[in-house]
Amino acid sequence: MMANPVTETVGGEPYEYVPLGKYVVRAPGVCDGRPMFKYTRIEITGTLERLAAGETVK
Repeated sequence: MMANPVTETVGGEPYEYVPLGKYVVRAPGVCDGRPMFKYTRIEITGTLERLAAGETVK
């Protein structure tokens, strides 16, 4: 079962997303709906790939 979409106003514009966790969302109009960090366009898959390649969080 998918969570209900949430709509917030960010920078004076509506931002609609489906929360997948506290910091991870799926926004239908951003990044083709792929999971990303909330309020960013940073996709989760890219971040995980970089961590797997040995980069640190810093």
